[in-house]
Amino acid sequence: DVSSTVTTYSLGPVVTIPAFNPTAFTSLAQPGNIYNGDYKLNSSQNANFTLGDSAHPRIIIINGNLILNSSSKITYTGYGAILVNGNVSCSSSANIINQSLIGGSLGLYVTGNFNLLSNCEIDANILVEGSFASSVSSVIIKGSLIANNNISFVSSVHIYYKPSVVSITQLFWSTSTRPSDVRYYLE
Repeated sequence: DVSSTVTTYSLGPVVTIPAFNPTAFTSLAQPGNIYNGDYKLNSSQNANFTLGDSAHPRIIIINGNLILNSSSKITYTGYGAILVNGNVSCSSSANIINQSLIGGSLGLYVTGNFNLLSNCEIDANILVEGSFASSVSSVIIKGSLIANNNISFVSSVHIYYKPSVVSITQLFWSTSTRPSDVRYYLE
C-alpha cells in the first residue's frame, strides 16, 4: 500500500528569524496607516484595505493587537504589509482575504503570538516572532508561515504555499537577512 509510505508534510531547515520592530518602519507608512491601540473587528464586521501596487506596497502599522472576532473579515486588493506590534487573534470564521483580480499579496508580520480558531482563512505570508497556534479545525493559509517559537496545529490545516513578494520583504530586510520560508507541502 503506497499511501501508507507517502509523507503528507515536511519541515524545512531551521532558519534564523531576524528581529523585527514595526515602530522602526513608521516612516514607510502614510498618514492614517498607523493605528495606536488594538485594531478590533467585532462579530460579522468587515474592513477593506486598498493596498499599493507591486512597486509601491502600502504599509499599515498596528501598535496593539489585531483582533478579528467571529465571522469578521479583512479584505484587501493590491500589495502591502500589515505590521502588528502585538498579538493576532482570529475567532471562528474570521478571514483575511485577497480580492485582487490579478496578483496581490499581503505580508502579515507579528511581534507577539498568532492564534486561529476554526473555519479561518488567511491569505498572507505570515511571520510571527512568538508562536502560531490553530485550534479546532478547518484552517486555510494561502501564503507561507514562519514562526520563531512554536507552530501548533490541532486538526485540519491546509497551507497553499505562495512565496513572499520581494517588493514587500525588501522594505524590511536586505537580501542577506530576509527570512526564508519554512514550508509544509505535499510530496
